[in-house]
Amino acid sequence: MARASIALYWQTADFTVLHMVTTVHATRVLFGRFSELATDDAIRALWAAACAAYASVGAPPLSEVAPAPEVRPWEKMPSRRGWL
Repeated sequence: MARASIALYWQTADFTVLHMVTTVHATRVLFGRFSELATDDAIRALWAAACAAYASVGAPPLSEVAPAPEVRPWEKMPSRRGWL
């Protein structure tokens, strides 16, 4: 979802699509730190919100989405201290 949202934002520069990008990022951060939040209902709600946002901007076709590399587990990610 993150790569598709970013690709769509680069194509459209639409403010709603920018919210899709930041929502997916925030969700990844929250689910990474508080795994108990990553319930089936929460994931379905994220998907539904992304679909609604995509439809609201006219559902433009994506020109290209790069395949995702293997994502490391949260515990193996570089330290985030000092980034804020």
